[in-house]
Amino acid sequence: MSGFLYWLPKHDKATISTQEIAAAGLSYAFEGSKACNPLHGDAPGGNRGGAIIFDPIRTPRNGFNDSLQTWQPHGTAGYWVGMWNDAKPGPSDLLKAKPLSGTPVRLGDGNDWLVPIARHWAMEDDPDAWPYWQHNLPRRVLFDTSAASIGLQAPTVQEAYAELWALSEADVRIRYGEGTAADEAELSGVRLFLNALRILSFNYCLGPVEANLLGLFTTESWQAIFDALNDAQTWRAFIEKKVAAQAAATPPSSAGVADTPLSTDQPALT
Repeated sequence: MSGFLYWLPKHDKATISTQEIAAAGLSYAFEGSKACNPLHGDAPGGNRGGAIIFDPIRTPRNGFNDSLQTWQPHGTAGYWVGMWNDAKPGPSDLLKAKPLSGTPVRLGDGNDWLVPIARHWAMEDDPDAWPYWQHNLPRRVLFDTSAASIGLQAPTVQEAYAELWALSEADVRIRYGEGTAADEAELSGVRLFLNALRILSFNYCLGPVEANLLGLFTTESWQAIFDALNDAQTWRAFIEKKVAAQAAATPPSSAGVADTPLSTDQPALT
């Protein structure tokens, strides 16, 4: 296995706590164990001292060797991220212990990354039925105690995945031509790619510097990630099947076949 190294310029202790990891902005990078190697000499970027933080299971080699490593700074956060040139991390190295179910998507590094699916599409055998979506994220169920007879409230997406669900909803609204100004802001420019990275980070220990070092993103990557998030490939396949079935069942005429709009009647987006 291989993982990333993290250099903190103002940390010189042989240990580091969970609180110190959080204060440095590195909670996203460490899901499990972490270790600390104080440096007493050269450090990334021509600096000296500080400490390298690493996962001892994924990255047993934890020293600094500028000629054998590649480092990039996270300017606003103050830390640096590095990797051994002969052990570039891949999806299996950065995968979280309990990833969400998803679809493999090939990204700019040439590897397949597991993109979580927020909703998946299904289709009944009825030729007149249209595809419908179902939740694919963990949801919580609460009892409804407002009446004499206890019932159940409508299941809602667990809070830990609320941000992922919100991105799914925004993407779907834009696809249906119902996007708001807020949706457009979240899914355009730098926010578009940051949110594509955020989707990946639900399954992987990844941040923007790691994405740069790995070369994850191309101009097409965001579309592939959002397509996977909302199971768009399955939806397209169902629509093509539906259109083909309608065409086969409808006698040709000079007037052609009128377009049939896709019904967007779905369960509440909660």
